Amino acid sequence: MRFKIIFPHFLISFLLCASLQGQQLYAINAEWNDSFREWSFVTADEEEGTFGLRWLDGNDWSEWIFDFEGLHGTLKMKWGDDPNTWELRSGGEVVNIKTKWKNDFTEWRVSQGTTQLSIRSKYTNNISKWSVVEQRYGNFILETEWDNDPRDWHIYDELGEDVSTSLKLALTFIVVINSIPRV
Repeated sequence: MRFKIIFPHFLISFLLCASLQGQQLYAINAEWNDSFREWSFVTADEEEGTFGLRWLDGNDWSEWIFDFEGLHGTLKMKWGDDPNTWELRSGGEVVNIKTKWKNDFTEWRVSQGTTQLSIRSKYTNNISKWSVVEQRYGNFILETEWDNDPRDWHIYDELGEDVSTSLKLALTFIVVINSIPRV
């Protein structure tokens, strides 16, 4: 009898996690033309989500919140005064985000469990195009719709099903946050 009660809950949880695993991101756009504090993103299936500053009325860019298809969480600097290390937390998931080299914000290592990806800007003086370095998980490219205009980004997400949506959100976040003015 106990099996009959637990099994449906397990099945629903499993299906929900499977549906969030590997969502293909398509685009991310600033909500306003004159501010980079609120963003919306879209998947290939036209699902929508948001991320924005935790405290919209202040000038604290160290903590963000996101909401996407039942996935809610925070993105924040691990240490309040060190922009080299960030962390995404959602439920029981943790994604670590670190610069490859201290104070070089053009290349990042993003890891979750045993999955580790590096993302880097194509050029150090133009941050309009970024891509994942490792090919074993597939391709992931972010580029601005218009050169030197960080308000609208196209995402070419060809990462495998084994790469979580949380990790993809972390990749997207770290690119955007390092490509925008603090307005």
